[in-house]
Amino acid sequence: MNDWYYFFNHVDDNLANSAYRVFEEQSKTEIFDWFSREDVAKEQKEDFIQALVEFKDDCGDFYYYRAYLLAAEALNYFKDCSRGDAITLQILKWSYAFFRQDKQDWQIVPQPLVEAARLTVETTDRQRVISAFVHLVHTTQSQHILHIAAEKLGKLAPGIDTPYGLRGGDSSFYETTCSNRISPAKVEVISPEAFMGSSPKVPVCPTVPNPFFNMFSAAFASRSSLHPH
Repeated sequence: MNDWYYFFNHVDDNLANSAYRVFEEQSKTEIFDWFSREDVAKEQKEDFIQALVEFKDDCGDFYYYRAYLLAAEALNYFKDCSRGDAITLQILKWSYAFFRQDKQDWQIVPQPLVEAARLTVETTDRQRVISAFVHLVHTTQSQHILHIAAEKLGKLAPGIDTPYGLRGGDSSFYETTCSNRISPAKVEVISPEAFMGSSPKVPVCPTVPNPFFNMFSAAFASRSSLHPH
């Protein structure tokens, strides 16, 4: 079975001829095995990933997020995916507000999505996640974000080389790194409070009540396998 349409085949206005096994928890192992197979062409795998990350639904994007998170998990079994870096970065943006540095990335992220994305960070391609945090350590102007990134690297890769000759997990990493960084010359918007002009110490993921919040809470909690419509 080389054809990914067995797992995912969305036919507009025709549920009878559609296949949504990607939303069934029991199908995950089979899907990941498919991505691991050497007899499946790379082009087929790329097409499957593309279908997942570009899927649109009429359910407030709930199934879009589910499909995207599955694509991120699949990176662990399809290491040379051409979209891997972009997918990993998107998962990190949903997980941590400080990865959303461009105005076009400013968005309200439902808390259930934040939590689901953070779980996916633990199961996607680990090396891509590490690389993203290393890049953040090199580029952020925020002392607090630098501290968080350093702690995260210490957990993800205790032996990784750091920008200043220390290794992740070293208790002096944060102190040495921060002492070598230039203080930010501008206010970095990392939370609603910062946007309003205050100076919070802890970056938060901005969430406000919205029409889809209760749906996300219930649906992510139950991992509903209902068909998108």
